[in-house]
Amino acid sequence: MYDPEISQLLVLMDPDAFPDEYYLTPSLLLSLRKLGLQSTMNWDVILECCRSIQTQGTSDETDASLSAKARGMELLLYLDMHIEDFFPEFISENKSRTSKFFRKMNNVLFEDSEKKKRDKEAHAKRINELLNLKWIPVITKPPHQYIPWPEKCLSVASPLESVTIDKMWLASYSRPLVEVDIRSYNLKKLFGWLEDASVHDVAMQLRMLSNTFSTLKFNIKDISTAENSIQRESDQISGLCQKYSSEVGRIYHILNIVDSDYDKTLLRSILHESAWIWMGDDFVSSDYVAFTSSINAYPYLYTVPPDISCFQNLLSIFNVRDTFDTSDYCLVLRRMAETIELSLTTQQIELAVNLVQKISDDVLRLGGMEVYAPTEDGHIELVSNLIYDDAPWLSKDLPAKKDLLFIHPKLSASVCDKIGVKSVRKLLIQSNANMISFGDGIIHEAFGQSESLTRRLKNIVEMYPEGPQQLNELIQNADDANATIVKFIISFKQHGTASLLGQKMSDWQGSALYCYNDASFSSQDFENLSKIGQASKIEKLTTTGRFGLGFNSGKIGIWRVIFEFSLSNIYDLLKNLSIPLD
Repeated sequence: MYDPEISQLLVLMDPDAFPDEYYLTPSLLLSLRKLGLQSTMNWDVILECCRSIQTQGTSDETDASLSAKARGMELLLYLDMHIEDFFPEFISENKSRTSKFFRKMNNVLFEDSEKKKRDKEAHAKRINELLNLKWIPVITKPPHQYIPWPEKCLSVASPLESVTIDKMWLASYSRPLVEVDIRSYNLKKLFGWLEDASVHDVAMQLRMLSNTFSTLKFNIKDISTAENSIQRESDQISGLCQKYSSEVGRIYHILNIVDSDYDKTLLRSILHESAWIWMGDDFVSSDYVAFTSSINAYPYLYTVPPDISCFQNLLSIFNVRDTFDTSDYCLVLRRMAETIELSLTTQQIELAVNLVQKISDDVLRLGGMEVYAPTEDGHIELVSNLIYDDAPWLSKDLPAKKDLLFIHPKLSASVCDKIGVKSVRKLLIQSNANMISFGDGIIHEAFGQSESLTRRLKNIVEMYPEGPQQLNELIQNADDANATIVKFIISFKQHGTASLLGQKMSDWQGSALYCYNDASFSSQDFENLSKIGQASKIEKLTTTGRFGLGFNSGKIGIWRVIFEFSLSNIYDLLKNLSIPLD
């Protein structure tokens, strides 16, 4: 029974290469020719064979796929050996000028120009179909263990979509690799196998190299951990990095010469948000790379390695900056806060501290960016949630201290103020707490002023006449309190200014006049002290200083005293001075 497909395959096969049981004797060949076996191949048979190979090669059956691959290989080798029979345009014309002249005359006088045109169009159509049918045998498994490879790979591909194996590091992910090499230069040129890899293919290869590297490194570490072999892991990762270092340069060289706007746009679209810059041991995104950096922020920010700094055009396409700015450092701290779940290591704390200090030098450029900083217990938090302890003698007795987040002590008060961290002193003042401990074991009540304190004090001072009138007012206070003793002392001692609630209070740390009486200080007296005015005293018409100036004079002095000294110190200073009221 006649089978045209078997007839076509028999023409492609070389009988001398087959086992004896398949050897075709002359009598058998004569019999097959009588049944329709063709002695030569023509374009119709070639194309029909290509279509058959495509049908088999694109099916899901393994046997059919392998058969299509074998037939495609035989067909490709056959065309390579008989290229002059099917592509006469490739025949070299080494003829004399006389023969060329007579041939041209013959064409003018005897050739049918219309027929020649139709033949040329038919030939171009056959070649176009040959180039687009999937009949070329291609590699179905990665030829190198580190190379990017697609998830699904057919056994055959069209000539135009395939590339030769020498381009595997440039296009293995996007293009099938031809499994067999051919001799004909013209046939390779016709199939497009001599052309450079396209920008699309190379850019996609670079993107997939990054993904493949991450997967390979993870697998190496996973296997080495299971086998408990640290040295093996180190050797394999080192070999992986060396191989990638040797191949990435070729890719960068191709992409660096891109000059058209279309190719630049294509390049950006493929590598957008992709880690494509090779640092020698990993790929990173161009967003985290600059040519120089004033701070070592590894592994969050990187500088361009010297061996790829020459690819200026490629780096400029992705706007690789000269150096990092404040916003980059803020983003690093944010990434640390989002990715680090456990406490920071010593190196991470050092990095975070350096970044915050760098940010504080340029706070004007922060804009509305959120700033993160390391905490005292080794975590990363927003600075708006942190405080810094500028008054340890106050914070140690805070009832809610355990609920407060203190910034890391390596960050100075100056840095904290610049980035917006609240201080303990400001927190105590702003919270207007009812009771504040000043570290002397005595709980003090916070003042609740309804009138501007500075304005009221200014008015009171203006109401006093010049001279020793204020001393008389203080004696009146003692009289109103039914005291029997009044003591005065002048101190010329200078006190420190490092632990004040505010730096402007340093003017109060010099010489002072102290006044003491032995009357008991009631809670009502303290309430009157904390509220400037004389409403409570006017009600006591029998008091000497019912108009309030004497008591307010005492207020001015006591405010100064309680901010500077503990009560016990005041008692020690005044105990030796006594003035009888009579």
